[in-house]
Amino acid sequence: ISGVTKYYLFDTGASDLIIDRDTERELLLNGVLKRENYLGKTEYILANNQTIQAQEVKVNNITIGDYTLNNVVIAIIDEGSLLCGKSFLDKFKKWEIDKQNNFLILYK
Repeated sequence: ISGVTKYYLFDTGASDLIIDRDTERELLLNGVLKRENYLGKTEYILANNQTIQAQEVKVNNITIGDYTLNNVVIAIIDEGSLLCGKSFLDKFKKWEIDKQNNFLILYK
């Protein structure tokens, strides 16, 4: 995200791109996140049926492979893994996972 490199778990069961508060702080310190990026709060239901609150932000300049995406909504949660969910993958025309070679193939 704008030069801040992180490794995400691809989770097709997750709704959105999810980051934790530590990553949020890093993005704030690097000037990636500003007041105008913050959209509001929303609720998510986790796999264990727990409901949590998340802060949503909209960011530009998310690079994955040869592609750069803009206007991506990210949910910030207090604790947890960095997840790349379905809404991020749906920004591509098509995507597939090559399990044999451990590749994610994206089609713009």
